[in-house]
Amino acid sequence: MAVWDGNWLWIWTAESILNGNPDAMIAVAKDLGITGMIIKSHDGTRLWSQFARYSPIFKRNGFKVAAWGYVYGNYPQGEAYMALESIRQGADWYIVDAESEFEKGGSDIAARTFLEIVREQAPDVPLGFTSFAIIDYHRSFPWEVFAEYCDVAMPQVYWFTMGIPVEEAWRLTKAGYASLGKSVVPVGQAYDEVSYEDMVKFARIVREDGCSGISWWSWQHANDNQLRAIKEVSRMFYGSDYDDRPAKEDIELLKELGIMVGYPDGTFRPTQPATREEVASALARMWRLWSREMRKTMAMAFNEAADKLVGS
Repeated sequence: MAVWDGNWLWIWTAESILNGNPDAMIAVAKDLGITGMIIKSHDGTRLWSQFARYSPIFKRNGFKVAAWGYVYGNYPQGEAYMALESIRQGADWYIVDAESEFEKGGSDIAARTFLEIVREQAPDVPLGFTSFAIIDYHRSFPWEVFAEYCDVAMPQVYWFTMGIPVEEAWRLTKAGYASLGKSVVPVGQAYDEVSYEDMVKFARIVREDGCSGISWWSWQHANDNQLRAIKEVSRMFYGSDYDDRPAKEDIELLKELGIMVGYPDGTFRPTQPATREEVASALARMWRLWSREMRKTMAMAFNEAADKLVGS
């Protein structure tokens, strides 16, 4: 299972989401059933403090966290050090956002410099890159350089903004990115007047095409209907998520007994680390079940003893 699998939400400015209240954000994220957050950690050579503040909170509550930085390529060494600082602050993986600034001449050198430094200093951290959806429209972009160093490609498939149907947007995107030979985790549109139906349709199409992960831009821009669609996509991407696990029978027994029941979206997430709160709840349920069964056993033993005494 890759770190980018599942259903992810992008965060641009955390303070714009639920007034930046971490407890409220955690509650909504759990209700949505998402895998994790992709939090902006730097803009060029300027480090943003929000990643260091919010990422530990999300991780303590069982979510994965990716850091992303917008990179301009005008000082790749400095931008690389910002990426490395984001990784040092606890990112499970890092995503470089490279767009129009890399369509000018010589940008391939800047891209390679940036990526070589990050790869050399953080060789075991998964890297992704996000950029334009349709490669044919941006041939001057150094696609091959980013594909060489990154593990996953994350095309920004904003079909509503592009003014084309969902199916056509994905067909054009898929055709171009197939040439890169990378896993693809598309970024879907969750802003403007995008409909619930189109978001769910997009997720279904990419899921059927073999994408194991999907993400949405962005939490702060999404309206209630769009958040409702993201919740539906979580169900779609997780489904029965422990059928192939060695502990399937044990999981089903714990669910049947009510000791570990999984998440509101119907998933169990067998490889996701448990929080202290979840462990406490499971132990409390187990204790209540044991106490209840012990009381039944003791009551039966008392009644049998009483019957014997009366009978004698």
